[in-house]
Amino acid sequence: LKNKSTKDWTKAIDKLLCEEENLNLINSENVELRIRFIDNDGYDYWYVGIIFKDKIYSFLLDGETLEIIAKKEDLK
Repeated sequence: LKNKSTKDWTKAIDKLLCEEENLNLINSENVELRIRFIDNDGYDYWYVGIIFKDKIYSFLLDGETLEIIAKKEDLK
């Protein structure tokens, strides 16, 4: 990880799953998780994608605070 203050990806997933609505997404069958580390001019982020057969839920989390910065729902 680029910055020492950036949290581990497992903590990013835990934080995301702390929200009831997101936990229900993961408990579904046939789900794929995609996790990416993003560095942008010294700021670190975690992208988490929850992929279903016909939908994609995307989350962008601050790498240090793990705050959800953006959430998006798309049809596949």
